[in-house]
Amino acid sequence: MPRKEKKGRRAYLNDIKMNESGKYVYEGTCYFWNEEGESRCRVLVRLWILCGVLVVAAVAAGCIPAPGMGNCIYLVLPYALEVIAAVGVCWGLGRLTFGGDPLREYVYQATAEKIPGRSALAAVLAVLTAAGEIIYVIQNGMQDDAGMFALCLILEGAAAVSAVYLRRVVSGLSWDKRRQ
Repeated sequence: MPRKEKKGRRAYLNDIKMNESGKYVYEGTCYFWNEEGESRCRVLVRLWILCGVLVVAAVAAGCIPAPGMGNCIYLVLPYALEVIAAVGVCWGLGRLTFGGDPLREYVYQATAEKIPGRSALAAVLAVLTAAGEIIYVIQNGMQDDAGMFALCLILEGAAAVSAVYLRRVVSGLSWDKRRQ
């Protein structure tokens, strides 16, 4: 009985076939690391450091008692989405790290192609959160929290910068596409 071809999210299963010995083997396209002068491990360490800065700065910005951070929708909403985007970047980076070398096509598409967009989204949301904080302070005043206000802006700036740099590094990676 012929195997039914999968469509949509599970289309990658079409590239996994059973060989003569009864084991399943991936026969699809793979992406091989092709960076001149830099090892994959070294680049991944740099990416994990950037991801760590992104997540720690994003979470820390919500943990400090900055003016308006607990009760203002135009501050809380972009902040919550920023944290979700940062976690999405970490998930993709984890999958990129443990996906192996070479990367199977479906792993490459879910990681190396998606991380730049997720990190750009995290950067934009960090900037929106900082802008919301500034707008809140302009409308309602500092409320004797000038230090927390400044710390929140610094943390959101660190999150945005690390997300932009992470996007730049991942977008610049070189991979060779080959059929197995």
